[in-house]
Amino acid sequence: MGLRRDEAFHWRLEYLEIAMKGPTPLAYEVAVETHIDAGEFQEAITEAERAVSLDSNDPDSHFAMGVALTTAGRHTEAVDSFKRAMRLDPFYQDTLAYGLGIAYFFLFEFEKAANLFERSFKSNPQNFVPLWFLTAAYAHLGRQREAEAAFAKLRELNPQYSYLSSLKYFMNFNNPANLKLLADGLEKAGMR
Repeated sequence: MGLRRDEAFHWRLEYLEIAMKGPTPLAYEVAVETHIDAGEFQEAITEAERAVSLDSNDPDSHFAMGVALTTAGRHTEAVDSFKRAMRLDPFYQDTLAYGLGIAYFFLFEFEKAANLFERSFKSNPQNFVPLWFLTAAYAHLGRQREAEAAFAKLRELNPQYSYLSSLKYFMNFNNPANLKLLADGLEKAGMR
């Protein structure tokens, strides 16, 4: 039996308190996630700044900054952070492409976003999360057949998928217009 979300959050806070007695970039990166989960976007950015200041060559710190900036609605700055992380780690993981794709998506650069979501999914075909945004990006581009195929793949990999679960998963964006842009894309693709 797994931990409930509130229990896991509680334990994360306890371990984070211990880690902050001798903070590392990783501790600050966890703090970023914790603040985002709590809807504390400026605090998340502050923690990401601390992570970067401890090790400006740590790609994970720049990724955390990109995530904090994206959830705060500062997408242009997020692009810079994600790109910096990619330069520091040329063998970057699919999550970096996915993060950069989200920033481009919210900047209405759907073609760039779709390319990054495709790359992210291709590098880890069991991770269905990029398919939500890929589906929406295709739909915003008017590529209905590809949007439907991405949605079908999402349903295959995640049979418990529901339209509401996808929106709930991404509720931590500070700007409601961002969630609406995602929702509009999903609806254009036929998700409901």
